[in-house]
Amino acid sequence: MYAYVVEEASGPFLRVELSCPTVSENDVLIRIHASGVNPLDTKIRAGTAAHAKQPLPAVLGLDMAGTVEQVGSCVTRFKPGDDVYGMVGGVGGLQGTLAELIVVDTDLLAISLRACRCVRLPLFLWLRLLHGKA
Repeated sequence: MYAYVVEEASGPFLRVELSCPTVSENDVLIRIHASGVNPLDTKIRAGTAAHAKQPLPAVLGLDMAGTVEQVGSCVTRFKPGDDVYGMVGGVGGLQGTLAELIVVDTDLLAISLRACRCVRLPLFLWLRLLHGKA
């Protein structure tokens, strides 16, 4: 898989090939479709985020949206094909989201609202009623 790694404080993001992560019994493998560099990533990269240390070299990135590729043997909340999002890594020694794939603890994930198409119209109408615009 490919990923973007920062090797030293304030260093550039380098595209590298890494081995695919392996799924343990309570984790899921996610194919990342969207991720970005937010202000905390910038501070971690510069080595100025005292509250969010990440040893370098590292794959940074905190947030992502993607699709479940594989689930661990004890996972019941998700299945392959589910669209998910979450704040799942990039600190504390965990791989970040600036990569093609990531293994994630299921407690850090939620089903994407995109996957909940059946609630769009009722939710929209409820929000309009709530704000007095129905």
